[in-house]
Amino acid sequence: MVKARDYTGEKYGKLTAIKVSENKTPRGAPLWEFICDCGNLHLAEIGDVKRSKTIGCKDCNSNSLSNMFKKGGKYEHKRQRKDYTGDIFGKLTVTRMSKFEEKAEHTEWEFICECGTAKVSRIKSVTRLKYQMCGTCRDNQFISHLWKHGKTSRNKVYNAWQNIKKRCLDPKDKRNSTYKLLGIDDLYINDPVRFMGDLGEPPNDGKRYSVDRIDNNIGYMVGNIRWATDHQQASNKGKRYDSKTGVNGVHSRFRDGTTIYTATWREFGTGKSKSACFSARKHGDELAFFLACEARELEITKINDLGGTYSPTHGL
Repeated sequence: MVKARDYTGEKYGKLTAIKVSENKTPRGAPLWEFICDCGNLHLAEIGDVKRSKTIGCKDCNSNSLSNMFKKGGKYEHKRQRKDYTGDIFGKLTVTRMSKFEEKAEHTEWEFICECGTAKVSRIKSVTRLKYQMCGTCRDNQFISHLWKHGKTSRNKVYNAWQNIKKRCLDPKDKRNSTYKLLGIDDLYINDPVRFMGDLGEPPNDGKRYSVDRIDNNIGYMVGNIRWATDHQQASNKGKRYDSKTGVNGVHSRFRDGTTIYTATWREFGTGKSKSACFSARKHGDELAFFLACEARELEITKINDLGGTYSPTHGL
């Protein structure tokens, strides 16, 4: 007769075998007494314990049930979910779990970038990124890359920066007499990356955009630049810097021995600049000025009748 194996002292999961119990299963199989790590006594077949169907006493089993799943007829432990708090991925540091999901790969975590921007994403989404940083830092890095490798000549934002610098700082530029009075922020003069980061790329909706000053009375300062359509540009114009008439959109100049009064406006739909001139030599000084004002007012009325939003206070 084959002698039964002695399992005394062997441990399976949380259970340590003590001795064979006097009790048996209904089919006559012997039961073993086990001591659980929690201190409770437990009776079970040695085969069930060895096959990991029972990993502890009843109390421990009920607490561990949510951490187990059945695979191939056997119960196996789920992998412990890693806590990523404090882990660093590129410029991103994990601060806490933002949204719990049953599947670990779907769980969302909150990150803080080196620049201070908060970001919520899945861990895998971050680890698979080529640039592990927030969107703002990614855009700035892209701009720096363009600048470093000389690829900025075809970039619209960079070209706008160059044009603004030229008209504000270059005495040879024909627009300098106007824009030198407005100026460009010192932070932008030698830092195209800062300018490009603040302005961003123009909208891609098929319309024509150019750089506009939000407050038309000051220059290209931090917080005062934006992309605007031709219509928005026209609606944001103020009185000309050289206007001597005191009327928006009407200015005067002395040429060929007489004063010329010019009314200016933007064409509805296209945004093209239009003008009408009246000579003091032909009409007299007072009448020429009156005709210029009347012509502008008439054109503004036509634009508004067509659905525009032009105001007499909008200049050019």
